[in-house]
Amino acid sequence: MDFFKEFSASPEFKIVFSAFLGLIIGLEREIRAKFGHDIFAGIRTFPLIAVLGTLSGFLYREFPYVFLSFLGLIILASISYWKDRSMGITTEVSALITFIVGLLVSAGEYYLAVVTTILTTFILVLRDSMENLAKRLDERT
Repeated sequence: MDFFKEFSASPEFKIVFSAFLGLIIGLEREIRAKFGHDIFAGIRTFPLIAVLGTLSGFLYREFPYVFLSFLGLIILASISYWKDRSMGITTEVSALITFIVGLLVSAGEYYLAVVTTILTTFILVLRDSMENLAKRLDERT
């Protein structure tokens, strides 16, 4: 058990683990794009966003102003949203959550990072079902 504890504390493990979690969310977004939905990020970008979050967490210890990378990501997501207002903001919010997942991994909060990734992916996968349910409820009222 000590080996895993030591191994999971290494920066290399944290970077790879956060990329894997980002890949899960990115895969869902990529599949959605295959069905004709517009997205600004997919299977390559989401792992990079998670790694950016992890690296930001590492750098925060030495450079407290690294939170500006999160601000930069918010600005990029806003530009993407305002550029094409016909699409929703789901992918942009997912990107911000993915960044936070990377921060959680850098802090060693693996359980919370995994739960957040699973919950986010679950919500993204159930989008059509939730919209259909909302329409049916609206029709009944």
